[in-house]
Amino acid sequence: MSKIDLSIIIVNYNTCELLINCINSIEQYLFNVTYEIIIIDNNSKDNSKRWLNQLAQNNRTVKVICSNINLGFGKANNEGLKIAGGKHVLFLNSDTYLIDSSIKTIIDWIESDDSCFGAGCLLLNPDLSYGVSYGQFPELITVIKEVISNKYCEFRAITPTKKNVVKRIDFPCGAFFIVKKDLLDKIGYFDERFFLYFEETDLAKRAKKSGYEIYHYGYSKIVHIGGASQNRRSSFITEMNFASWSKYIGKHKGKVESYLIKQLLKMYFCTKILYAVILKKKAVYDYFKEELAGLENGWIL
Repeated sequence: MSKIDLSIIIVNYNTCELLINCINSIEQYLFNVTYEIIIIDNNSKDNSKRWLNQLAQNNRTVKVICSNINLGFGKANNEGLKIAGGKHVLFLNSDTYLIDSSIKTIIDWIESDDSCFGAGCLLLNPDLSYGVSYGQFPELITVIKEVISNKYCEFRAITPTKKNVVKRIDFPCGAFFIVKKDLLDKIGYFDERFFLYFEETDLAKRAKKSGYEIYHYGYSKIVHIGGASQNRRSSFITEMNFASWSKYIGKHKGKVESYLIKQLLKMYFCTKILYAVILKKKAVYDYFKEELAGLENGWIL
């Protein structure tokens, strides 16, 4: 028996209403692909579990795994991968939704290139403007470019300026990352040491080290609302981001580069804070004050 085309894996954490919208959009627009939807609930406290159990009973294309603890993003996805039966796997955020049938084109395209491990698509904001879709690996050279050009985050989180562009990239935004299942089996699943953030970055890095390519495929597009399961920016989220970032650097680049990045970021943040104090820019001050605290408390050397 041949495999289905696509396994869509969605990790849910307290985003029931958004998840309903996401599932409805898949059922509306993914009519030209054989697929299954695997949803892993990370011990949500909203109505997610009850709705998911009802959904699984009434929809044969949907499989549900309900955890009694928060597994984190990488480990939850790995649980879904254990039962995934598709030729391709789409890691999809619950705060996304389809607006057309263009996912079919990205599946056809990655199948045409043996060197392609996977791809991201054009992510749109809710107003349909272009959103952050991919980035450069968050390593020392990238941080140096951001500091010198005073474009913090802008090289690690890139917003395309044109649609219908296909190009090699370092890694896609984790809201949409489609990969070939056989190659994923070959290089290994998500590193579960990353509880939140940098899971897709690490996966893409390992794929590239194994000789495969990652692409941005701009002919396919979805809407990404962004940050829904976090609800708001917080010191915990900021610290978690820096903790995962430092784990990534330690794993792939080593302690020396980790130390250099931390010192460079610290210098940059302190400079921005001083600038904000002098010019009385409270928003800038608050942002970089939190970034500095997150760096100091989260970065692991």
